[in-house]
Amino acid sequence: MISNIQGGYKYAHKDNHALTKVRRFEREFIYSVSLSTY
Repeated sequence: MISNIQGGYKYAHKDNHALTKVRRFEREFIYSVSLSTY
């Protein structure tokens, strides 16, 4: 689970301009997952 999120974050960070909205959604998703995890 964590490795998938990190991999997606690296991919989104790599293509910064193309996936700005994806990064934003991903960051919110990671935040919600971290809240539910901890």
